[in-house]
Amino acid sequence: MEMDIKGFIEVFQGGTVSLFGSNLLFLGLHGSHGRGEATAGSDIDPVIILSRCGRKELLAYRAFIDSLPEKEIICGFVSSLDELRAWDSADRAQLILDTIPIHAIGRDHVHRGWERRHLWHQGRWLIISPEHHQ
Repeated sequence: MEMDIKGFIEVFQGGTVSLFGSNLLFLGLHGSHGRGEATAGSDIDPVIILSRCGRKELLAYRAFIDSLPEKEIICGFVSSLDELRAWDSADRAQLILDTIPIHAIGRDHVHRGWERRHLWHQGRWLIISPEHHQ
């Protein structure tokens, strides 16, 4: 049976926005579903970037995932912006190139702290490492 990824995204987005509120900076879809190459056996790889990401947020996210019928095939990750900034630049570039934004701070409304480190370009957030803009 083919998965209704659009229906999943709608439910998942609503749930993460409700769960994390203003702590949610970015929600995207990574991997084969994001690239439009998914098959019937493909997993789902959501990408969630939070302002703050600790034990409380991870436990709440785990409970949310456990409530979903697709829980067995959800393989994405949750991270804080600070953790993402610590990644190697090649890994960040791969994430950017392979992730479709679903929910992000809008082009016209930029969250404090992102204005010089992030750029919206061709429908994607480009994450610029902080050392380039001190």
